[in-house]
Amino acid sequence: MHAILRRLVLTLIAPSLVSGTLAQSSPSILGKTDFESLAAAMPAMPASTSGAALQAYGPDIQMHDASLDSVSQSFLDKASAAHQRLHEAIQTRRRQMADAATLMKQAKADANANPIAAGMGGTERIEQMTPEQRKAAALQSAQSYQQSLATRTARASCK
Repeated sequence: MHAILRRLVLTLIAPSLVSGTLAQSSPSILGKTDFESLAAAMPAMPASTSGAALQAYGPDIQMHDASLDSVSQSFLDKASAAHQRLHEAIQTRRRQMADAATLMKQAKADANANPIAAGMGGTERIEQMTPEQRKAAALQSAQSYQQSLATRTARASCK
């Protein structure tokens, strides 16, 4: 019974809950990473193996302890900074999220605000119905809601 209620609640209000939660949060860095500048900072691929050796070891090819990191350090620094900003944004978002009880309370309130669920008597009444009663109540509520929309549209067009 609780699994059915959870499905109904999630189906009816998940989109509004998610959009409401996202709308309430402060501006986020998520989705704003400048991948174009990261790609521009990436060193170009050498055209040949001799070019790669020159890039890796410099003019003295006998020196084998040189690091390739110096070639791509600018890119690595930018990528690391972008990763750190995203990590911090995700952690901040996690701290700002409401607990499960609050989310469930908001979900029930949103579900009860849905005209079809309200027409069925709200979540408390839906919980007490059998699957057959739920189906019948949902069909009746949906039909009533469609009729009310049609009536409003007809009245609006007559004015």
